[in-house]
Amino acid sequence: MSTSHGASPGSLIPLAPGPSVPRTFAPAPRLLPRSVRVAGSPVTILTDRAGTPTPLERTPRPFTRAELEVAWVQWSALDPRLADTVLVLAHTALRWDEARALTVDDLVPHAHQIIVRAHCPGRVRRPLPPALHRRVPVSLRIRQALRRLASTPGPRGLVFTDPDGAPLRRATVRRVLDWYHTAPGHGLADLPATAAQLWADDGTPRAVVAEWSGRPAWSSRPRG
Repeated sequence: MSTSHGASPGSLIPLAPGPSVPRTFAPAPRLLPRSVRVAGSPVTILTDRAGTPTPLERTPRPFTRAELEVAWVQWSALDPRLADTVLVLAHTALRWDEARALTVDDLVPHAHQIIVRAHCPGRVRRPLPPALHRRVPVSLRIRQALRRLASTPGPRGLVFTDPDGAPLRRATVRRVLDWYHTAPGHGLADLPATAAQLWADDGTPRAVVAEWSGRPAWSSRPRG
């Protein structure tokens, strides 16, 4: 069978050009900064034009000394062990993973210090070079709290545990201590920054605060 225009079977027949249609592209969503308040604390987020939020890192809001004392009294009435735990974290700048890994062997009672080693969650403890250690001083009050906590250590000699003796969990602390009402506007992530701020308020040099906390940025954070 013959084909029109002399084209062989299976070949493509060019078509006449039709009217041109302008190509349109949807613009990329533009992120717009917006300030909101979460649990009483200002948080900056980015939203696109459809209103979809993209959270940014929350700026730490340290407890003042007075706020911490008022909250500690309320926490003590709910669970004395967890109250001591939060008090220690607010005075030592321990990160959460460091706190969960702290053992009785890390306490240096005669030197009035605790040894804080770099830890990775879920990994087996192993000897680390001194460069990954830092020594944090503790006051008499915090030593007394640590002594109470260490008197009934958890598995593997852990200092900080849940009320049932299991490794410490954020959800348990927030639930048992009724965190939303006893520490409005603050998060557990504010505890290390609280320690750095309290040291700075006591006149500790910035370089020393940076060494104790392990985070240089906190040594110069002004009290707002």
